[in-house]
This record gives sequence, C-alpha cells and structure tokens, in this order.
Amino acid sequence: MKRLNLGFTVCQNGGFTLVETLVAVIIFSVALVALASVSLTIVGGNKNSRHYVEACILAQSQIELLRYEGFDMGPDGVLGTADDVASTDLSNANSGNDAVTDPATMFASPDHAYAMNGLVESSTTLDSPSLTPGTALRRAWVVRDNVPGTGMKTVTVVVGWKEGVTDFYVVVSTAIQGV
Repeated sequence: MKRLNLGFTVCQNGGFTLVETLVAVIIFSVALVALASVSLTIVGGNKNSRHYVEACILAQSQIELLRYEGFDMGPDGVLGTADDVASTDLSNANSGNDAVTDPATMFASPDHAYAMNGLVESSTTLDSPSLTPGTALRRAWVVRDNVPGTGMKTVTVVVGWKEGVTDFYVVVSTAIQGV
C-alpha cells in the first residue's frame, strides 16, 4: 500500500479501506437523521401555524357576527332590564363565568360553544368538555353585561384545540354597544 499526502490510506488499485468507508457511511447517516429530525419539527410547526390561523379566523368571524347582530337596550335605554332585545348569541347564559379571565376556564364554562367541522359549526355544546387529540377546533364565547359604561357588553371568543397532550387557545375580545 502507498501512503498519500491526503491523510488516508489508499489500496494499490486506488480504493478506500473498509474502515474509511464505514466511517463515511456513519457520518452520512448521522447527517440524514439530523435532517429528518429538522423536517419533522418543521412539519409540526406548520401544523400548529395552520391551527392558529384557522382559530384566529374563527374567533374574528364570530366577533364580527356578534357585532353585526347587535342588541337593543329597549325603551328605557338601560342594559340588563326586561325590555332589552338581544339575540340568544349575545345572551349571558352562564353568569358564573362573569369574572373568569383564564382562557381554559372560559372555554370549559362558556355562555355558548360550538364543535367545528373544519371551519363550519357542526353542533351546539353549552358545556365545552376537555379537548381530545385529533378533534377539530371548537369555538366558545362568554358575554358579560357588567362592563363599566351603560349599554356595553364584552364578548370574549375562545377557540381551542389539542396537539398531543397540550391544549391551545386563541382568545379575541371586544366590546359591543347597544342601541
């Protein structure tokens, strides 16, 4: 065998030794495993990003729908009296959640909640039980009548989903004034 100045041994016919070939294969394998790991992380991140975008669209569209529906405070002009005219979507159906600010608690105990099939509501579920992996997004909202300033309701929309063992929520809140 001849020794070259490149730092490795070459056989008489110019080939590599078995040890050098095995080392090269191991290095190449480690690089491929690292690349596969990065690819899986990117795919997972894209999935989470898609859910965040869908959740933001669902939350904002519900806010706009509730703002469009609006409500009328009736002839006396006072919020919360018997002559108020409001859609059922703007009714405070669960007064126990009026002081709640945690997204998970608002989601678990909303005034209104819907299971989603893609971006379309599929069923009404007033109790929004804990999220299960692989299910579609769910949208819930809380309506509060006790906002400082006469004639205002605060509406907080929470959209939730589960990835693995982690619950995720997007929260959008607005004030709607009655006429």
